[in-house]
Amino acid sequence: MPITIMALAGLAALYLVLSPRFNYALYRPLMFHPYPFEPGTDQPPHFDNCQSQEIFFSKPSGEKLCGWFFESADCDQIILFSHGNAGNLSSRNYLVELQFRAGASVFVYDYCGFGKSEGLPTIEGICDDGLAAYDHVVSKLGYHPSNVIAYGESLGGAVAAYVSSQRECGGIIIQSGFESLRKIALDIFPLLHIFPVRMFPPQPLDSLSIVQLTHPPLLIVHGVLDPVVPYEHGKALYNAACEPKELLTLPLTGHNDISNTAPNEYVAALKRLLERCTAQLSASSCLEKEC
Repeated sequence: MPITIMALAGLAALYLVLSPRFNYALYRPLMFHPYPFEPGTDQPPHFDNCQSQEIFFSKPSGEKLCGWFFESADCDQIILFSHGNAGNLSSRNYLVELQFRAGASVFVYDYCGFGKSEGLPTIEGICDDGLAAYDHVVSKLGYHPSNVIAYGESLGGAVAAYVSSQRECGGIIIQSGFESLRKIALDIFPLLHIFPVRMFPPQPLDSLSIVQLTHPPLLIVHGVLDPVVPYEHGKALYNAACEPKELLTLPLTGHNDISNTAPNEYVAALKRLLERCTAQLSASSCLEKEC
């Protein structure tokens, strides 16, 4: 009998140790894949009619983060770009260039442990990174909150949604994003069904719940051929979201090949979103003045 009790206790302890909530050491390598800079890519590129610079800023917890700022002289709006779980900010140059073509300034940053940013990435930590980047854009770069567009790619889509739930934003863009961390984890690793909701991290990265609340103009971009985050996630986000919203379905696009498969459609959709944000801001200002 004592052996049986000890065996059960050991299995219970193993169950807890293997759960996503209590074993960051096991799941971090599955969640985050920072890559070093390729030779010659550790400085921001230069685009036509663009002033670019590297910026370092700090989180309240003390870690120093790195971001690249691409400034447009022709637009008051800025895209705050939270990237996916692999590479570093230089891996997104192709997307940043398309975003800049849409007419907005862009601020892309690296999470803790990525690129030149200090520390180690965690689920809660990347959300704090997003808030720190937002606060820098508003307090140091001088952008009005209503002109900040929270943009997220893949894992970063959940970060962008979280930022929009904690700070005022003019718009939200979720590209190749998932419904929630638990949902995509179960899709990829079905064995995780043995763990109930409470055994997953307390930060659920739950974009589906956030987009059901009142929000600024929302654009969801998703490729039908996405092998990493299935298109059904983007469709579910769109169906659950309240207005105003738009779904850009890209029939020939996978997870990270927009620049090759649908650059013009992507830029056009971003322009529409920026215009809707401007129109909504004007309408709100008019109501405040009782126009």
